[in-house]
Parts: sequence; structure tokens; C-alpha cells
Amino acid sequence: MEVVDDFFDDLEVRGTNVTTRRIYLAQTTGCPPGSEEVSVSLYLGESLGFPNYKFVFNEDSVASASLGRRGSVDNMKYLMADILFLSRSDFLVCGMSSNHMHLFLLDTTTSEQEQKFAFAGTSKPQESYTGPRFHENTDALLRQVESDVYHTRQFVLAQLRRLQTQAASENRENFANVIEDVKHYFSVTQSDLWRFRKESGLHAWQKSEAEKLTSLVQNRIHALQNPADCKSAKKLVCNLPVPPKGRGIGSQLHHFCYCFLAAYGTQRTLIVNERKSKMEFSTGTYFLPLSENCTYTNMSATWPGISSSSSPVVQFPDSDKPKPRPNYFPRSLPRDFGQRLVKVHGDPFAWWMGQFFKYAMRMTEGFQEYVEKLGARLGFESPIVG
Repeated sequence: MEVVDDFFDDLEVRGTNVTTRRIYLAQTTGCPPGSEEVSVSLYLGESLGFPNYKFVFNEDSVASASLGRRGSVDNMKYLMADILFLSRSDFLVCGMSSNHMHLFLLDTTTSEQEQKFAFAGTSKPQESYTGPRFHENTDALLRQVESDVYHTRQFVLAQLRRLQTQAASENRENFANVIEDVKHYFSVTQSDLWRFRKESGLHAWQKSEAEKLTSLVQNRIHALQNPADCKSAKKLVCNLPVPPKGRGIGSQLHHFCYCFLAAYGTQRTLIVNERKSKMEFSTGTYFLPLSENCTYTNMSATWPGISSSSSPVVQFPDSDKPKPRPNYFPRSLPRDFGQRLVKVHGDPFAWWMGQFFKYAMRMTEGFQEYVEKLGARLGFESPIVG
């Protein structure tokens, strides 16, 4: 919870009026022992010592995550809503360790392919920077300073807490006061760095660049998924769900993203072959089709690896580790805009993977109405941590 406290503390230092500290909880595997008679929010807020936080969650979603209901229609619906709410959160906390970006730039979009797919605005993309050179050259250094300040803060606080545990009981309260003062001083420094990013115009430029890159990638995916002639277009078939039985919905989504990466990397239209299974994985109820004119093929060839350009239709393997491993798999970025992306986003690969989900999770009118009403009922409001 410390990073969550830090997030809201920083917001307040920056002048944001935080009336309620909200945390959105997505699906878990079950409820705490003995919680049948006590709400999960009460358990988390009072029993764990966080009475100042409001925990926002969908009780139906939590219940549907039980082993007996995983993969059901309701579980699928609630999980998709959870993912959308997490995507709308202002800050995310997850259990995965952050790895350093290993950027392997690839060149899957040649000028010939750009002409073939008519990607709007992609001619000479490496020359399309719109910000002053000050912005381009400053961001990397500023990110390093922000990182240095953060890790120095964590080190100093850890050492003070260690000394606090070793101090005599009558001095521990003094240590607690010093720790709070140190946290405040570091928050002010971090706020000053944020002000520099904002008032220098760097933040506005990065936001504008990110929006342009999003538009560029979404237009490319749309063009790839809606070929002028579906019959002659090269296609990649992705089977979902995939075995073994132990793979849950999250794992299936992971495989789906690999399929989408392979389709983009080989410049093919992605077609999802929904298999019959006990797991209700059909997304048609919640999201728009991946294509408006090319959703089916009755032919396919075994995945030939990177030499698949001659096959009209190929089938992506059920494994997430195809051999040979394509160079466009994680953690790679397209060469033609990779350098632009690293200047505007702290985790370029997360942004890149998110673009495929952004396209795939365009909600139907009915599901969007459900999500908006659910958010209003749960009290999902910004600022909120997911």
C-alpha cells in the first residue's frame, strides 16, 4: 500500500483535491476466510488497517472468480468489465516485477508494405517529429533524474525504518516523525520535477505525440483487418481457447495478443477461430468484430515460422513459443516509430501491446452501456488506483 499512499500524496502536493482515496479491485480467486458475513471492503478497510481508503469492486465479479465458476459466461463478462475499469484507472499496482526494457527494434514495415496497405501518414515516419529538440533530448535525462530521486527516497526511508526498529521504544515516535518529514520533502522534490515537465511544455508535447502514434497504429491495424479484397488477402488464423485446460481467461488473452503480434509482424489479417469449449471465450457479445469484411476462412496451413510470406493462410500454433521465434515478439517495437515512442512513454512495450487490446476491445453499444451503469453503481471515480 505504500506506493498507493505515495500516489495520492503526490497528487495532493501537486494541488489535486483528493476527497476520497479509491482503490479498484479486480477479480481475485476468492474471499478472505470468514468473510461470508462481512463485506470484502470492510475486511480490507478495517481489518488490514486502511480505514481511509474506499475499496471499489464488483461483488458479482469476485464471486464469479471461484474455481467452480471460472470460464462461465458471467465470469467472462465481469472479467472484461474489470479489465476496462483497470484501463481507466489513474495508477496501476500489480504483482508482476518490472523488467528493464530490452528494446530490439524490428523492421517489419517496409516502404513497399506501407504502399500495399496504404497506411495513412506513414511515409518517412522517422522524420515526423513535431516537438522542438529540447523536448526530444530532455526526456531521457528527466526520466533518469525522476528515477534517481524515487530510488534515493526508497533507500533513505528503508534505512530510517530499519533504525527505527533498533531504537529504544521512547525514541521510535521521533523516528516516525522524521520519516514523515523526509517523505514530505521528497514529495515536494518530485512535484517540482513534475512542474518542470508540465510547465516546460514537455508533458503537452508527449501527450500530443502519444495521441498521434495511437492514431497511426490504430489506422494500421484497421487497414490490416479490413483488406480491400478479403479473398486474396493473406490471413493468420488464431484458435481460441487453446489447451491445456489449466489456461484461464487471462492466459487466453495473452495468447490472443501473441496472435495479433504475429498478424501484424507478418502483415496478415487476423481471423479468430472460436473453438467449442467449456470456457465461454466468445467476445462477440462484448466487443465489435475484429474485421468488418474478413472474419472467416476455410483453409489454413501449418505455421511455417518466419518464412510464411508465400502461404495465403497460416495457422498460429497453440503454443506461445513458436519455433523459430519471430523477431517481432516481446519485447520488440516496430523500428519505424520505436524511437518516437521511447521519447514519450515510460514503458513503450506496454503501450505497444496495449494498442492491440485497444483495437480488440472496442465495446458494443450494449456492453458499453452496461459498463457505464456498473461504474456509476460501484462509485468508480477519478482519482483511483487499480
